[in-house]
Amino acid sequence: MDPVALADQIEACCWTGPDNCSQCLDRVAASQRSAGDLWPTLGRFLGPLRDQAELGIEGLGSSLLADGAGTTRDRLFRMAVASSRTRRGPADEQGYRATTLPLVPRAGAPLWLLVEFPAPCPECRGTVTSPDEQGRMDLELSFDCPNANLKTSFEVMPGASRAVWAHRLDVMPAGALTLHIHGNQEPLLRAEPGSPSSVGPQPTAREPTLEPPERR
Repeated sequence: MDPVALADQIEACCWTGPDNCSQCLDRVAASQRSAGDLWPTLGRFLGPLRDQAELGIEGLGSSLLADGAGTTRDRLFRMAVASSRTRRGPADEQGYRATTLPLVPRAGAPLWLLVEFPAPCPECRGTVTSPDEQGRMDLELSFDCPNANLKTSFEVMPGASRAVWAHRLDVMPAGALTLHIHGNQEPLLRAEPGSPSSVGPQPTAREPTLEPPERR
C-alpha cells in the first residue's frame, strides 16, 4: 500500500472511534513501515485527526523521533505538543527551547529529551553525555545542512527555520536531571520524576557550528 493510501485508511479508521484507531495504528506499527512511508499519516494527526494526536504518538511510537530525518522529528514533536504529551519550553536568549516527552517523567521509565533551536535547515547532529552522579548531561549541537556555504549568522540567513534534536534515555534517574548546552553552567532544562520539566535560568548559548555533510 502506498503512503497516501495508508494515510487515507488510517484517517477513515480513526474517524470510527479511538478504540478502532488504536487497533489500526498498532497494526501499522507492527508492520515496521519506514518513517518516509508514514509521513502522510503523521500529517493527518496535525490536520483532520489533530484531536487524536495522542493516539498517533502512542500507536506509532515515539521511537520515530530517532529517525534520521529532521523533518520527521519536527512533525512528531508538533504532534506531541498538540496532544499535550509535552509542551514547548520558553526560549532562551539564543532561541533554544528544551522539554521532555512525556512532560512529567517517571523514575525508571524511558524518557525523551527534546531541544529545538533556530537553524537554516531541519537537520542537526548532537553529542550528549550520559548523566553523571549529579544527573548532569552536556550537549553539543551542530547543523548538518547540505549547503556548506550557508552563513553561520542568523542575521544573514533569510528564511531560517529550526531543527529538533531528540535523545532517548532508557531509564529516568530517581533524582533530578539537568541538560547543559554548549558548556553552559546554567542548565537549559531541569527534569525530576513526578514534576513537569522546566527550563533553567537563561543561559548564554553559543551558536552551533555549521558543518558540511560527510562525503560518501
